[in-house]
Amino acid sequence: MNAFINSASDLDAPSLNASAFAVLSNVEDEACQLGTLSTFLSGVSDAATCAINDLPDIYSTIEWSLNQIIADPSDETYISSALEDINAYRCCNVLPYTDILWVDAAGVAGIKGQVPVVAGRANVCAEIDCSDYLSLDDSQCRSKYNKGLGM
Repeated sequence: MNAFINSASDLDAPSLNASAFAVLSNVEDEACQLGTLSTFLSGVSDAATCAINDLPDIYSTIEWSLNQIIADPSDETYISSALEDINAYRCCNVLPYTDILWVDAAGVAGIKGQVPVVAGRANVCAEIDCSDYLSLDDSQCRSKYNKGLGM
């Protein structure tokens, strides 16, 4: 997904269509992985529970935008808007939630401090002002996460 986010705006219509189709499968798989992970995590933090509950809606939004790109990869106006939404939801919601889940999963598995607990970010993430894209649920999840870290 990060490779798609980093390169999508530079692709021609056929390449964008093929890339979006490939990424759609990955996004659908991420939603399945979330479901699997959530069934194995018991006693997780309030922040992780919040992330688990909010992510399905976010994945649906990203899937919808990818399907729109696939349907008409030559509509530059819509493509620009869809990519902006995908980037924002991915950078501002999915990846921070993934961090929360990885911290909790590592803690449950007893391997915290031995494995990475921060998801890789696409280059464009550094350029996005996430304050414009945080859902109420996301703000609540982050607040719970920060409280759990003593912040």
